[in-house]
Order: sequence, then C-alpha cells, then structure tokens
Amino acid sequence: MAQWAYDPSSVGGLNSQSQITPSWVQGVTNPVTGNQPYKQGGTANTGISPVNVNSTRNDLIKAYPNLKSNLQTLPANATLKSIVPTIYTKIK
Repeated sequence: MAQWAYDPSSVGGLNSQSQITPSWVQGVTNPVTGNQPYKQGGTANTGISPVNVNSTRNDLIKAYPNLKSNLQTLPANATLKSIVPTIYTKIK
C-alpha cells in the first residue's frame, strides 16, 4: 500500500489501493526469479492471518500452518510476547 501511495503505476494492473488484499500480496511474483516471497512458506515468512504480541499458540498456528508441528510444542497458553520476550510493539 505504501508503494501504491508513492507511485500507483508501479503496482502493476491495479485500479485502486483497495485491490491490494492479502491474497493479492501473496501472489506477487519476482519477475527475475519467479519466487513468491509473500505466499505461505515464502522467503518473507509472512502469515496468512494477522497476529500481534497477544496472539496465542493457536492464533500462530492459524497464521503459519506450515509451522504447525513446531508451534504445537509450545504451551497452549503461550503468546507471541511470552515466546519472544524481546519483541517490540508499536504504540499508537
């Protein structure tokens, strides 16, 4: 969305910023390598649903289903903040 605000013509084939959806971003392909860094399991390691510092183990499994077997080893009441205590949050 930041790129759209900077230069809409550089975000190929979209008529409005509202067309930039999670599924659209997940389909972005590097024209040189053919990689899709934002898809599930891609190199950008982005989730398929939103998480925050209070997200539980089950929220993380929903966002990163490809990591389910690793995440299931965590306590059921674990939160992202308890797993990564040094994580920073944006204060509004």
